[in-house]
Amino acid sequence: MGKKSISTETRWQIIGLYKSGTLSNIKIGEITNVSEKCVRTTIKNYENYGTANETPRSGRPEKFSDQDKRSIIMMSRKNPTLSLRNLATEFNSIQNNHSVSKDTIRKILHRRGIDSYVAQRKPLLIVTDRMKRKKWCKERLKWGVEEWSRVIFSDESNFQVFNRKSKVFVKRLKSEKYDSRMCVPRIQAGLRIGWYLGLHFP
Repeated sequence: MGKKSISTETRWQIIGLYKSGTLSNIKIGEITNVSEKCVRTTIKNYENYGTANETPRSGRPEKFSDQDKRSIIMMSRKNPTLSLRNLATEFNSIQNNHSVSKDTIRKILHRRGIDSYVAQRKPLLIVTDRMKRKKWCKERLKWGVEEWSRVIFSDESNFQVFNRKSKVFVKRLKSEKYDSRMCVPRIQAGLRIGWYLGLHFP
């Protein structure tokens, strides 16, 4: 019947219109608001099995219920940095009926639009720091060459506070690239040097 199933009432309506012998498959599809292929499949199943009810589909049925899938998605959203292997381990530890592999976890998340991305690195700033930065930028928004020529810029030194080299992967939606929950905080060299130089940069 295709990827999307139709109701039993619609299938019997298709059979009724087909038996009238006056309408083409395309016209029947227009009346019942389904595709011409769906009409042909419904008629074929009726002729082969004598019923308009949906015939059993081939392939193995899904092992995981919608509730299982929601649990996996909630676990991933709660801790986006959790690896697929750890997600599978955590899910299996609370599930007695069946176990899940990391590949199945990947498929379930992918169907919901959740994929693995390298986390963006953002400065480790508290709310007051962000407000001060915004104010500082607004005050200097219309500065020209003359004003900026009076500013002393210092060289940057790298002090290893966090691991700045390794990549951190998070599982998120494509639209959540700069969501604070999906970013890794980092220490930016020189955040406080501006105060010493008299620049008053937060």
